[in-house]
Amino acid sequence: MPADMMVRLARSAVFAVGCAGLASAAHLLAGGMVTAQTFAAALAVGLVIGFPATGRERPFAVIMTLLAAGQVVSHLLFTSAYRDLVLDAHTGHGDLSQGVGMVLVHAVATLLTAWWLDRGEVALWALLRQVAAHVVWYVYRHTVPVVWAQPGPVAPERTPAEAVPLWLSHAVVRRGPPHA
Repeated sequence: MPADMMVRLARSAVFAVGCAGLASAAHLLAGGMVTAQTFAAALAVGLVIGFPATGRERPFAVIMTLLAAGQVVSHLLFTSAYRDLVLDAHTGHGDLSQGVGMVLVHAVATLLTAWWLDRGEVALWALLRQVAAHVVWYVYRHTVPVVWAQPGPVAPERTPAEAVPLWLSHAVVRRGPPHA
């Protein structure tokens, strides 16, 4: 599997765990029930929503929008599973899908999780940029000087009479009488 696909899968898995984990924890705290099948379905939804967006760095607004979609779908999954369990058990609990409080809790959870994932996104891309810069610098240091350091033509040896003072070694002298 190519490295870029592994990074994309890892990023979408973090996104899916963020969506499904937060939604299941919130529903458990609100008095609902989360089954393993429902949690697996929420993870799958998170992967499906998150994977197409993992090809490049995404801004906070995109992360928040995708996370809000994941929250809505997870809420519907958990609420329908809870409703099915309640109807099967005949316990008569209230419906978790109603109320302004639920919407407010989902909005706050979406904002906090989007901020957390955005910070992770910024850190990941900063790390990838630094790794790329170090790779480029390593390749440059170990290949370019070797190519330029190829030996050129060798200058003929001079006799002491033809020796040029060091402070004039850079000058080209073309004036004067021709050599005999």
